[in-house]
Amino acid sequence: MAVIIPGGFQVTNVDPIDSRFSVANQAARYGLATANVYTGLIVYQQDVQLSFILIDVANVGNSAGWQVVITGGSNNTSSQTISGSLNVLGSITGSLQGTVTSASYAGTASVLLGSVVSASYALTSSFAISASYAPGSGTSVSASYATTSSYALTASYISGAFNSVTSSYAESASNFVITNTLTLTAALMKNTTVNSSILGSNVVASQVTGSYSAAFFQYTATSASNARAGQVSAVWNSDTTTYTDFSTTDIGSTTAVTASVSLLANTLQFNVQTNTAGWKIKTLATYL
Repeated sequence: MAVIIPGGFQVTNVDPIDSRFSVANQAARYGLATANVYTGLIVYQQDVQLSFILIDVANVGNSAGWQVVITGGSNNTSSQTISGSLNVLGSITGSLQGTVTSASYAGTASVLLGSVVSASYALTSSFAISASYAPGSGTSVSASYATTSSYALTASYISGAFNSVTSSYAESASNFVITNTLTLTAALMKNTTVNSSILGSNVVASQVTGSYSAAFFQYTATSASNARAGQVSAVWNSDTTTYTDFSTTDIGSTTAVTASVSLLANTLQFNVQTNTAGWKIKTLATYL
């Protein structure tokens, strides 16, 4: 039976009016007797500077019985360890800063300043260091600005000169920039430019043959109002090579430009002979 008190208490010391209201640590909070607690009891835990509300008397001794209380305007800059769940009624304005060690099976783990070490099985894992094997059947819907984004449907701004170190099995890669060389499993692609040719032979591209046995050199040659585009296809076997130049008709005249391929020891060279200097020659080479 409740006791009726006609007036309030006037406390003249620093102790809380109820010893349950403030405890030293988690062990003290979990150690509250079942007979002395009630659903809705709010307890302040001093070591982590957080308030917890009891939601299940039967589980007062473990994390299942408690939830963290977030009050309006809270600004907590110290490190926090939360045992149990964090439920926010309403919204968080601002940002969550620091490092998230793991955000597994998360619907959204995005724009966490600092870094997200792992956000596995996440629908969205933006600005994450690792976002791999996220849902669907081993796929991630979106992994933007990720250092590693394996098996992702979309991996935007990916590696090399593009903000993500690895993007394996990506279905879509927007703004995919390659500075010079792209190496595939059994093929190699390179682009090179000669901004102003010399009079005579210009070695535009060269490559150690290795396991490759064919090459395709797409090229353009321009000088003032003169231009031509073409593709030189080459194949070799041991020390024998043959090639063919398929090119467009000239704009102006490009008779001063002749493309050829030569094999020197174990190195294939794409040569462009210019009988007048100053030609700009660009090529994209594919080795198979």
